[in-house]
Amino acid sequence: MAYPYNLTNLLIASRELLQESTARFWTDAILTAYINEAIRTMAETTGCYRTIESVVTTPLTRLVSIAGYKCIAIEYNNMALIKITPLQIGHNSQDGITPQYWFEDNKQIGIDPIPPSAYTLTAYSCAAPSNLVSGTDVPLVPYALHGIIKYYVVAKALYQDKKSSTAGQYMGMFNKELDFMSRSLLPDLPDSVESVRFQ
Repeated sequence: MAYPYNLTNLLIASRELLQESTARFWTDAILTAYINEAIRTMAETTGCYRTIESVVTTPLTRLVSIAGYKCIAIEYNNMALIKITPLQIGHNSQDGITPQYWFEDNKQIGIDPIPPSAYTLTAYSCAAPSNLVSGTDVPLVPYALHGIIKYYVVAKALYQDKKSSTAGQYMGMFNKELDFMSRSLLPDLPDSVESVRFQ
């Protein structure tokens, strides 16, 4: 049996709600784009898709690029760096020359003190999941959210067909379910460095 929420089955479920079993008005390409948009929206709204990546500092350069859109924590040698604001740069007590503090700056992180050489850091961040392309691809967001993807897809498709009232109802269902799931079922966003080590 195929996984219930792979791309093929998400297309079928969306078409059932649209009452269009074969592509007459909405092509699979259009519905797939809406499916991927729904997954990105869920990930960005809830912060439920997180990644761990290694980044390397450049000597005498403060900023380091990260792949995610929001950084949660940074570690050097399995020790957490302390998050600061850019205004605090140079105003914190420092113990040596290794990275000790960090701040976020538009898909980059700033390191304090400025690294005199290359250091490998571990970045914990929220990121956008990859798009579904193949029929067997599955969403990279928590399983609890997979069942509401079809509501978003149907809402976007009906907006495209100028059926705003019905589209609004489906979008409302999507938003309410997403809000409920994110508050009740998904783990809270981390509130300490220890709780961000999610692998």
